[in-house]
Amino acid sequence: TGEGPLRARVEREVRDRGLGGRFRLPGWVTEPARFLRGLDVYLSTSRFEGLPRAVVQALSCGVPVVATAVNGVPEVVRGGRNGFLADPGDEEALARGAARILGDSKLRTRLSRVAARTAGPEFETATMVRNLGILYKSLLKNAVSGQ
Repeated sequence: TGEGPLRARVEREVRDRGLGGRFRLPGWVTEPARFLRGLDVYLSTSRFEGLPRAVVQALSCGVPVVATAVNGVPEVVRGGRNGFLADPGDEEALARGAARILGDSKLRTRLSRVAARTAGPEFETATMVRNLGILYKSLLKNAVSGQ
């Protein structure tokens, strides 16, 4: 959303390239669903992610995602079905994926429909926290019992 140590650099790059009307860097968003529903594509360029909540939220709002295929991301972003994946650091593949979605309204509509059905109940915050607690308890029990 435009926060972090590179914000000033990104703002300068957007301005210098005359892209101010095409990019929004809103910073911290208090109502992500409202914000996300206004997007045509969500781009996640992370090199390290567990299972990024922002990607799950974008999908649940019906927004196709273009993301790096790191850690848990391929569990929810299924290339060609609800967005596109790229190798970490492959900026050209990320740009191609975003350009495909932005340039083809039929593709964007199809990906959006699938995206909205992708982030099912197993990815809801409460479910993920509960499952993580179960996992931690199991690991702790095994560690204590010496297994």
